[in-house]
Amino acid sequence: MYHFNKVSPELFLNKLEFAQSNRKVVMEATTPVKGITDHHGVTYYLASSNDFRGRKYPCSMGYAIGMTGELTSVWSMFKGHGANLMLSALANGARHLGCFDGYLTTFYNRFGFKETSREANWTPGEPDIVYMTFNL
Repeated sequence: MYHFNKVSPELFLNKLEFAQSNRKVVMEATTPVKGITDHHGVTYYLASSNDFRGRKYPCSMGYAIGMTGELTSVWSMFKGHGANLMLSALANGARHLGCFDGYLTTFYNRFGFKETSREANWTPGEPDIVYMTFNL
């Protein structure tokens, strides 16, 4: 079972940078750490878990929520743990987000997010940016 804890921006960004360096899918789906500069009003969460023997696993996934309920910087080092992550994010106030069209829009839709608008990607030929809101 995963438990998400509030952490400092520095710790969160350190773990996100490690994940981006080691998992291509994390790198492709999240803003580069150097591009995350405004921490005002943002709450950062990292997961920790215990195995059946009570040993702690290191931070392997996380997310951030802004003052308006914007969900950002969603990542996981391991496939198949998105439901735990999203249930925690929703419980902590996630209400809207922006993501690249494709897998992510389908994923967020499963948790009650609906598309509200979209815009063309700044890189020609790449997926649109889709904006979604929880429970319209």
